[in-house]
Amino acid sequence: MKARREPTIIITMTDNEKELFEALRDKRLWQANMIEGWSMKGVKKLQTDKYSEEVHFIYELLQNADDAEASYVKIELRDDRLLFVHNGHPFTITDDGDEVSPHGDLNQITAPAPLNSSKENKIGKFGIGFRSVYIYCEEPEIYGDPFSFKIKGQMFPELIENKEYCRAEGETLFVFRFRDKKNYEEIEAKLKTLESPILFLNHLESITWIADGISHSYTKRCESIKRSGNISLDYVTETNDAAAVNYYMFSKTIHLDDKGDHMIYAAFPLKKEGALAMDYQRVYCFFKTMACFGMVAKLQAPFLLTESREQLLPNSPDNEKLVAELAALMSESLFLLTTLESSKKKLIDGNLFKIIPYDYREETRWGQGYTKRGVTQEKYISYFYRAFVDLLKTKAVFLSRDGIYRDCSHVFITDNRIRKLLNKQQLDSLLNDKEHSCEFLAYSVEYDKKYFLEEIGVKTFGSKELANKITSLKFRI
Repeated sequence: MKARREPTIIITMTDNEKELFEALRDKRLWQANMIEGWSMKGVKKLQTDKYSEEVHFIYELLQNADDAEASYVKIELRDDRLLFVHNGHPFTITDDGDEVSPHGDLNQITAPAPLNSSKENKIGKFGIGFRSVYIYCEEPEIYGDPFSFKIKGQMFPELIENKEYCRAEGETLFVFRFRDKKNYEEIEAKLKTLESPILFLNHLESITWIADGISHSYTKRCESIKRSGNISLDYVTETNDAAAVNYYMFSKTIHLDDKGDHMIYAAFPLKKEGALAMDYQRVYCFFKTMACFGMVAKLQAPFLLTESREQLLPNSPDNEKLVAELAALMSESLFLLTTLESSKKKLIDGNLFKIIPYDYREETRWGQGYTKRGVTQEKYISYFYRAFVDLLKTKAVFLSRDGIYRDCSHVFITDNRIRKLLNKQQLDSLLNDKEHSCEFLAYSVEYDKKYFLEEIGVKTFGSKELANKITSLKFRI
């Protein structure tokens, strides 16, 4: 890129690569001529118009860099073009026949309507999403090993000499010359507001970008905390220039039939003081979508998405399974959070009711929809509700007055007046609790939450119960 002066890297194509390139070029030229006919005029436009967010191609480039196992991305925004560099695997090329799987990168990036194999554990792989770059650029240029080429007509690869730009060995450079001067401002605005762009990517650790001579960056640092069964817990720090956000990130490997093993994640953002943030988050499929399950964690899974990549594909059995797995992970993560402390303060207390959709059953009891928590995917909330209820009935996740987590059969709902009136010793005496196993909840519970807790087995100790216990105690004496 502009700031560096490494010598130009020239790696000669092998005879086989030359033969494959020429064959692919001839085939794409024939296909390009077909698409230029009147009956196919809308095909290319459809492939770019499907994105409501025009700067979507930034995400596609990051996806493809991560697929190439790049550890860093460098972006330079110039007045008339965008330079995008990564240090991942170089471009590949294969025969373009139907029997080949998977096809090479060069085949994919020039294909009229690529369709990746469902068994490929790749998230971008130069699919249709790459075509969103053509909103901003007419002829992308790619400089790498062993190919340097530009794409004409969105399909036709043409070799070019690697003279204008310098790059380090092992890097691949993309050059996008803008169609319009306003493209600069649009792309700069998007780069400034990317939200968690590498949080869930498998390989990328940093993005640096330069505009108007000013350097910016996104970075990610992970520290392993513990492993419980098949769940891993990491402490992740995500930075955007000077700002930083920390997460407790839970992950586990799941298996999808015919699609292999995949990782799913639940990342709980933390406040500056270390407490859990309680904002409801969008769902991620490596990048943020428009879907929301009403959870306070950023949930990541390899969902099947609509063509715009903004919503989950409806009526998908794979998506149903992924949601069920995420619900189980959220439930297990909630229990593991009770084993952690932040500045000697418990992470799970009365905020339990912000984490779980406790009112789901009541809200939908009469066939009404669930519209709280910013939920956009109502049909999936039941998975989370059931997983949380199963947890609350069996695990010690209720913080009691003495700072100990107890299960639902060993805590009582009460009001502040009784909580202050009776100490632990007096409560044990009233309950004849020789094991000292029961205690009041550490927090007050409003009526709708009280109804939910009573349904799962938490008992109330109010004025009536206190009077009965005092009467019973007199008889025992």
